[in-house]
Amino acid sequence: TGKTRVKELRVIIKKSEKVTGLTRLKKDIVCGIGIVRKTLLQDIILLPFHSFFFKLEVINKNNIKKIEGPGIIIFNHLGLMDGICCIRALSHEQRKKTAVAVTADFWRGKNQWLSSLMELGVTAIPIYYDAAKAKNAFDSFSYLFDKEWLVIISPEGELERSGKLSKFNNGVAYLATTFNIPIYPMKIAENYHELYPPPEVDVIKAPVTDMIPRKRGKTSITIGDKLYLKQDKSLDESTEYLFN
Repeated sequence: TGKTRVKELRVIIKKSEKVTGLTRLKKDIVCGIGIVRKTLLQDIILLPFHSFFFKLEVINKNNIKKIEGPGIIIFNHLGLMDGICCIRALSHEQRKKTAVAVTADFWRGKNQWLSSLMELGVTAIPIYYDAAKAKNAFDSFSYLFDKEWLVIISPEGELERSGKLSKFNNGVAYLATTFNIPIYPMKIAENYHELYPPPEVDVIKAPVTDMIPRKRGKTSITIGDKLYLKQDKSLDESTEYLFN
């Protein structure tokens, strides 16, 4: 429940059994050659493509140099490929050990080809929102944080189809307090929703034409101050703190 303390939830996760047959983090994409391959894809294709459509202004640049792993970068999920704004804000060295948490739905359905691109281009981590499958996702995060990686996560867990901030899930609060790692907030300007809005149907079912940016334009991302969550707070209290 929301009032469950973090220490109690740790015990629940530890005692839970892994669910077989689920998509997991592929360890080869976080090794040396995987990082080199990702860096090349980002420098040659992904970031130039995103930059062609969206000129990005980074606000509070001084906070970027304070970002280091292990840690969690959170952002407001306004539209497609908005997590790329977070990646573009980071330095070249920071990007090497940065992964992105992505719903496991991308690993199924008609657009599952996107999962392969995300694994190679942004070190995508498949996450599940079913409590019974939490152990699988938890192990992926544990592996990356042990190696001092940064992970980009949207606390909302879904796209803001209205362009307004949605209620946060408790996952980020749980990870931050369990591993005792900092959170680095980033806020993307609301006009990104107009430039690259989510498709009307679920992304995994949408036609490829809906994956193309609506128009070119300028947007911005604001880098917030590093913060830590208190260990003695409930998940609801910590999540509410993040939301506000």
